Amino acid sequence: MNIQAKKLTLIEWLLRVQDEKVLKKIENIRDKSDFWDELTQEEKDEIDAGIAELDKGAVHSYKDIIARHRKK
Repeated sequence: MNIQAKKLTLIEWLLRVQDEKVLKKIENIRDKSDFWDELTQEEKDEIDAGIAELDKGAVHSYKDIIARHRKK
């Protein structure tokens, strides 16, 4: 299912929702900013690099990570 089809499915479902609690939760989701959008490109790149390392099985200790960031 492509993104447009997903959106249409959600819109159709939303039109049938009668529960105020569900609608309030959806409004809260809409109103929240995504933390990702507030990160710098450098921060995003570091997170992406970390995920790539984890996917490859590369694991670093907390101690090593803190030492690396203290050097900056």
